[in-house]
Amino acid sequence: MYRQKTEWGYIDYFSPPKTKNDNTSLTAGITTMFKGNHFPRHVHYGHEQIVYVIEGSGIYIINGKIQHCSKGMLFHMPSDSVHETFNTGPHSLRELFISAPTRYDLEFSSFKMMKACKKSDMLVSAIEVLELPLLAQTTVPFTIFDGDGNIISQNGRYLPFCTETCQPASASSTCACMSLPQFEEASGSATKQFTCAYGLTTYYVPIVVNGLYLGCIAGGHFRSSASESCAVEELYALPDSTKKSIQQRLEKMSESIVSFCEFYSIYQSLHDKDAQIQQAEIKKSMLEQNLHFTKKMVTSLRMDYHFLFNTLNTIASMSLESDREDTYDAITKLSKMLRYIMSTNQDIVKLEEEIHYLNLYLDMQKLRFGDKLCVEYEIDEALHCVRIPFNFLQPIVENAFVHGSSRNRHCQHIRINVSNSDGRLLFRIWNDGQSLNPGELERVRNHVVARSGHGLSLIYEKLQNLYGNDFSFHIDNADHHGVLVQISIPDKEGGQLT
Repeated sequence: MYRQKTEWGYIDYFSPPKTKNDNTSLTAGITTMFKGNHFPRHVHYGHEQIVYVIEGSGIYIINGKIQHCSKGMLFHMPSDSVHETFNTGPHSLRELFISAPTRYDLEFSSFKMMKACKKSDMLVSAIEVLELPLLAQTTVPFTIFDGDGNIISQNGRYLPFCTETCQPASASSTCACMSLPQFEEASGSATKQFTCAYGLTTYYVPIVVNGLYLGCIAGGHFRSSASESCAVEELYALPDSTKKSIQQRLEKMSESIVSFCEFYSIYQSLHDKDAQIQQAEIKKSMLEQNLHFTKKMVTSLRMDYHFLFNTLNTIASMSLESDREDTYDAITKLSKMLRYIMSTNQDIVKLEEEIHYLNLYLDMQKLRFGDKLCVEYEIDEALHCVRIPFNFLQPIVENAFVHGSSRNRHCQHIRINVSNSDGRLLFRIWNDGQSLNPGELERVRNHVVARSGHGLSLIYEKLQNLYGNDFSFHIDNADHHGVLVQISIPDKEGGQLT
């Protein structure tokens, strides 16, 4: 049994009223009001009460209605009732009471969604949505502060004394109860309390969302104990059960705001993911359209190349009829080159296949240069089956003809060297054209890495797509004369494609 002394008598609780970690929702006890005493007008904040008169007699005023009470009578006082008691009998008035907090729930589904906001603005946005239900369901005087100590909501139900003396609603700087304590940014932050110089106690309940302190709720403003000095005699001490209900109501308010913010965070996250899914669907649709268009283009190209092959074969037949075997030979080789380019759908082919394709190209160039064209191969026979990028060598050799033979020279000399060392393939393609001056050399190098979509730049891009950064591509003047292109790539057996 726990006893709380009051100005009009005392209250014996069957167990001390608790708040945090209290699994019991009921508070029960026996009140004893001495003869001739008066329990001043008070509010049953957030809890309803059943009272059974054990002995004595008196007068109850419940929500303005006068009711006489005597031994054996039972009374029910709804939540937030205004109650006053007078002991008018010759003896003490004793009552058995049972108090239970009322449910405090906010239905999120009935609220409009608050606008997207930063975490620092989440509390303000949440209060904009929740303010009317909070004000309607809460009779405890309260003020809600943001993380910087600014007032963002209050219900103004302060005691007349507070309003006349400190004006907490309009001049928070003059009210000591509005000076907020420090809270840690953690979900375990507990409710704090402060008793001002006038003997009034205020609770401070933090609002913490996912470990982030957003603000707090200050409320109560009541006299907590008759044993404490109070500067105002007419202010009575509340029963501990009422104090418990006030703290629980304020903490429920905080929990509802936190739940709403967490609910909105999840909602916003799902909304963002839904937007991402929609964007992905749009991209998918665009890709499907592009794929369809590409397939049409490829089909068209295949039809065009089919027509080209047929035409080349017709011209070749005509050349035979005219005894032009050289023309027939050239057309046949050109047809083989085109067929190789169109029929191969692999990124990697054998070196010997690329050399065969390169020889077809060089034979075509001999139609132009004749005996002036000299081509040397320095390739170990064991390397013929190594795997290299498709259509890789011919564009480099072609570049030698474009730039190396444009100076009216009498001879065109090209040397192709392929070697293997430490699991890497090294390609050295040399032509005996005129060496480049420093400015020309710099421009050529920049052109290669610029992804211009032409010539050597295409080869560089192809190597980058296949090997990432695991390759090298260098262009330099040769030691004596001419230009040397050196490329290093991983051997297929020793390196991995990206």
